Amino acid sequence: MELVPTLTQIGYALGILLLLPLGDRYDRRKIIAVKSATLTAMLWLCSQVTGPSALWLSSLLLGMAATLAQDIVPVAAILAPEGKQGKNVGTVMTGLLIGILLSRTVSGVVGEYIGWRAMYQLAALSIAIIGIALWRILPAFAQHSALSYPDLLRSMLQLWRSYPALHCTARYWRKGCFLSGLAHSGQRWR
Repeated sequence: MELVPTLTQIGYALGILLLLPLGDRYDRRKIIAVKSATLTAMLWLCSQVTGPSALWLSSLLLGMAATLAQDIVPVAAILAPEGKQGKNVGTVMTGLLIGILLSRTVSGVVGEYIGWRAMYQLAALSIAIIGIALWRILPAFAQHSALSYPDLLRSMLQLWRSYPALHCTARYWRKGCFLSGLAHSGQRWR
């Protein structure tokens, strides 16, 4: 069981790397719908598995689909009136962070009294409801980039190379590295 959170986090990192760039190429509303359905299915699958291998695999896939929240943030900026983008993104991010913090408490209580499987089932139900609501509320979004999927991935590599603060935080995260990377944005970190 101790591998479940680790594999979920690895899946989340893979989802950010491999799935998030799709929002620049395809309709975000459709991506949100597909990820909602996938996340619902993975949560339900996690509640039904009987062996550790199946739980590990479904946790990895669950983490990839959980990048749904990261697709909602740019939607908040796109739909915001001119000059209100920062406020809307801040509101969405605040909601996400409060949800993350409260979910640990709620899942602990539900897991203690009803069982961990019930928590996965309740989460699946809530994501299904949110996915349906978002499908009904959100407009279709125009394609933003003509880049192919491989080109989008290559553009992420270019961002990695161009921003030393990003490079520094991702690879080293040592004391002072992040702040000095921001202060010396022209310097390359190795």
